[in-house]
Amino acid sequence: MNDTPLVLWLADVRPEHKNLVGGKGINLAKLYNELRAEGISVPNGFVLTTEAWKLFSESSGLREQIEEILSKVDCEDAQSRSMHAAHIRRAIELAPIMPALREKIEGGYRVLVEDFWVDVDVAVRSSAVAEDLEDASFAGQHDSFLNIRGVENLVLSVKHCFASFFTDRALYYRYVKKFPLYPEDGGAVVVQKMVRSDNASAGVAFSNDPDSNASYLITVTGSWGLGEASVSGLVTPDTFLFARPLSEDGEPVLVDKEIGAKTEKLVYAYDGALSTKSVEATRAERESFCLSTEDALIIARAVEKIHRRYGKPMDVEWAKDGIGGGRREDGDGTIYIVQARAVTTTKDPWVVEWTRTKESESDTVLVRGSAIGQNAGQGRVHVIADARDIGRFKKGEVLVTDMTDPNWVPIMRKASAIVTNKGGKTCHAAIIARELGIPCVIGTGNATSVLADVKEVTVGGEHGEVFLGLVPLEHIRIDLRETIRLKKELRTKVMLILADPKTAPKYSFYPNDGIGLARLEFIIASFIQIHPMLALEEDPAEILVPKGLTDPLEKARALQELARFRDITCGYTNAKEFFVEKLTHGIMQLAACAWPNPIIVRLSDFKSNEYRRLLGGAHFEPHEENPMLGLRGASRYYDLRYRPAFQEIECVALRAARDAGFTNIKAMIPFVRTAAEARKVVALMAGTGLVRGENGFEVYCMTELPANVLELEGLAEIFDGFSIGSNDLTQLTLGMD
Repeated sequence: MNDTPLVLWLADVRPEHKNLVGGKGINLAKLYNELRAEGISVPNGFVLTTEAWKLFSESSGLREQIEEILSKVDCEDAQSRSMHAAHIRRAIELAPIMPALREKIEGGYRVLVEDFWVDVDVAVRSSAVAEDLEDASFAGQHDSFLNIRGVENLVLSVKHCFASFFTDRALYYRYVKKFPLYPEDGGAVVVQKMVRSDNASAGVAFSNDPDSNASYLITVTGSWGLGEASVSGLVTPDTFLFARPLSEDGEPVLVDKEIGAKTEKLVYAYDGALSTKSVEATRAERESFCLSTEDALIIARAVEKIHRRYGKPMDVEWAKDGIGGGRREDGDGTIYIVQARAVTTTKDPWVVEWTRTKESESDTVLVRGSAIGQNAGQGRVHVIADARDIGRFKKGEVLVTDMTDPNWVPIMRKASAIVTNKGGKTCHAAIIARELGIPCVIGTGNATSVLADVKEVTVGGEHGEVFLGLVPLEHIRIDLRETIRLKKELRTKVMLILADPKTAPKYSFYPNDGIGLARLEFIIASFIQIHPMLALEEDPAEILVPKGLTDPLEKARALQELARFRDITCGYTNAKEFFVEKLTHGIMQLAACAWPNPIIVRLSDFKSNEYRRLLGGAHFEPHEENPMLGLRGASRYYDLRYRPAFQEIECVALRAARDAGFTNIKAMIPFVRTAAEARKVVALMAGTGLVRGENGFEVYCMTELPANVLELEGLAEIFDGFSIGSNDLTQLTLGMD
């Protein structure tokens, strides 16, 4: 008699049970058995082993029937796949569950009922043996069922999971990955107590940067309600970015957060045939983060522990169990880890290879979103609203749709690029695009409408642009190993010039001794966009829309500015909080890229005409005939009109970044006219806690005026180092550009 178990509880699963419990089952058991002692919560549950599938399929004659149908499938033909897969699933759903298997399912559910309550809600998820591998994620290829209550519904859901091994998308994925169409080891089914994230939030996290594979970052994404909304791309989630711990016993450090357009959420359904439903998110939910900073840190800590346990980049799903404080059935507020698997898209980090656009200022950007990877692609636009129309899609076209799910994989492989309205960097479209190496821009908001009548586009660019027409492309391949070898022979230190926090992960692989110049004005102009003095106003609306404004056109423009201001600062208590946090995070992202090497942060050096271009800038900046020689750099910092912005925003942000652990940050003062001016600025900084010499803090001078060269000895007593600003120094010395 076969004594292979039909059911294994997570606590009883061992590494040698991989072929019994499948990829998802073995990973969950590892989390449950090894990481709960480290403070990570994992829902209890059991696994119907692959032996259960074999018993079900062989005792009812299903195997022979399925293999006969599979022998007739043409996997390159969508209609053939769909038709034969439907026949197989129908046969599985009609086949009876034998008493021995039903008894095991009932027994497992009865234990959960005793632990919780009658009709306890469970999640039922497939766990194929070939699932969650390092070279094949099977992301979304098999089905999961949430909020399943009662034995009859559980038995039905188990059969649905068995049937999902034979969807047309799963057949196609196995065909492409060269797995047998009939999974010889079958599949297992995981049954776990549900986490009531429908009353809170859920999402996905990576223990690295999913686009660049930079190992110093942890990415946490989430949205309101059940996690499927984030995973499937139903919504554009909130994103929290953490730097990995800066020391062996340190904690992850929050270096950025972005609010997403969480327009919908998945919640429990209590009527009808469906167990979950999508509902519209409230305005308050859309305009607030789905996690507190403290909860995001709990997830980041868990992800760091999982990464260390597995020793490789990991993809982790999390869910928060309600808001706590109410009935036990509504959740206790605990954050649970509900899945972990190895990232499937890691590549050789020392070979930098991508196709980029060679756009010019005349090229038109139609929409923007989040770029997945670095590659650009182009082709004829094909907007598809429904997966039923994918048969019309032609190889080489640009796929434009609201969002994708596993049914779209066959045409995603044919696409030259993908553009979606919804989704975040951990959604289905993003995962598959990375795995296939296809250029992709997600979360544009309105691509399907904007591109509906456009013939051809170019998709890509580091900031997620979609350009009108076919923009010239160039392919770049750099093997950094030779650069690393050559650098080792240099006695001179080589530092990066880097200002864009979003591209920092990509450049972290380049051999360097730190960042020699990081310009604050780039962070302000690109990611903050509002004038610092406006951020300090008690009521910015009164500045942007002055009382007594009667001209209709001027009032309309003012109201547009106000709407833009509110959109930019959404999710924050006030504009000052937004400005300081965004600036701090931008500095920290660059500092994390350089760590533990130094980074020299040049404080803002906008000219007055450049400040005027910021939102609200026209209300604070003078008109200067020659802004290059006007109120800029050091002289602006101590000017009474602008000193509050320097001390309360720039200095506070710089100090916050250092206080968070990034003691590799040094400051640099631009456009210093005299030694006396330098002393004033250094004293102002000290007044905010940025004291030169304390905790290794150094202050540099940007040498860009002839006067700096003439007064070098005096300046050397005030500063720790100098950086030559060759552009301004050339113009001011020679009178030429």
